[in-house]
Amino acid sequence: MNQPSDRQQLIDEINLIPESHLRQLFDLLHYFRLGLQTADQEATQASSYPTKSTSVLASLAGSWEGDLVREPQGTYEQRMELE
Repeated sequence: MNQPSDRQQLIDEINLIPESHLRQLFDLLHYFRLGLQTADQEATQASSYPTKSTSVLASLAGSWEGDLVREPQGTYEQRMELE
């Protein structure tokens, strides 16, 4: 016997939900779907059209010389107090 598809299992579960809670489920599914669409669109744009900020950042990669200089612990906090 064939197992039901994911879509059919989802429909079966939805049919078990009380009518009074269907609006909440609808909202959850609707916004989940919108989030997926937005993520897909952003991924498509990011892979197809490099942004100016991305290309500027890429051009700076590896451009420093020497070792990174670390400030002594608490230096940042001291500077913030002076401002």
